[in-house]
Amino acid sequence: MAKGWESKAVEEQMSLAESRRESSRKASSRHRTIEPKKREQLLLARTRVVKDIENTSNERYRAYLRESLAAIDQELARLAGGT
Repeated sequence: MAKGWESKAVEEQMSLAESRRESSRKASSRHRTIEPKKREQLLLARTRVVKDIENTSNERYRAYLRESLAAIDQELARLAGGT
C-alpha cells in the first residue's frame, strides 16, 4: 500500500513541475509581446514631453518636463539593453 502512495506523490510532483514550466513559458511569451508596446508608449510620451518643453514658458514646469524626459530616456535605454 505504501508503494501506491509513493507513486501518486511522484506523479503529483511531476504534474506540478510541468505546470510550473508551462507558466514560465507563458510569462516569457507575455514579456516579448509587452516590450514592443511599452517601447512605443515611451516613444509617444517622449515626443509629447519634448513638444511641451518647446512650448512652455514656465521654468518650473520645464524643469519638471526635463526630469520626465530623462526618466523616459532611461527606461528606453533599459529596454534597448534588455535588462
